[in-house]
Amino acid sequence: MLATGNNAVIECDWSLRTTLKDVPVSVAQRISWKEASAQTEPMAGALVEGDAERVSAMLAKIAAMPGPLLLTQSASTEQLERDPDAYCLNWLLEEVSTSINTAAAGGNASLMSIG
Repeated sequence: MLATGNNAVIECDWSLRTTLKDVPVSVAQRISWKEASAQTEPMAGALVEGDAERVSAMLAKIAAMPGPLLLTQSASTEQLERDPDAYCLNWLLEEVSTSINTAAAGGNASLMSIG
């Protein structure tokens, strides 16, 4: 989450809340605890940890949410313990590019800054 500059919405799981109770304030401020289906702000992706049954249940819940479909990644707890890169962090980034059309200035970009 922090590595990609994202905020986290974590399902209301009391055992996880207990595990994360001592995280630094800067991290805690970027975590929201709520039902994913109650999430009102747009989300760009979802990470699901658990066995096949939990993953299936979460996929159904995520698919029923309003808005565009979310890119969802899943991994078992064992996979995450063996491989910290089980989730592809690159898929949690949003690429932004800016294009400036200099043709309106006859191809001379310096004319775009006049005025």
